[in-house]
Amino acid sequence: MSTIHSTVISMRLPVESGKRLKRMARRHGWTASDASARLVEEGLRRAEFAFIDFREAARPAFRAAHWLFGKSQCSCAAIGETQNLWHAT
Repeated sequence: MSTIHSTVISMRLPVESGKRLKRMARRHGWTASDASARLVEEGLRRAEFAFIDFREAARPAFRAAHWLFGKSQCSCAAIGETQNLWHAT
């Protein structure tokens, strides 16, 4: 995840969380720093937009935004698919 402007923030993670982060980074071909930056960005977006979640998509290294709905927010629909349906009507 390269950005033009960035800031360095140091954090401590529990050992198991660090291992999981590194596993995720390897799986996607990212650095641990890139993986943590993506996860922080997604967490911040979730805090701002409560009914949008990011899920693994069919393509490797791709995460797609999904609408969350229903009483327990268990149901979801890909935002891109929702847009396609909307424009098709």
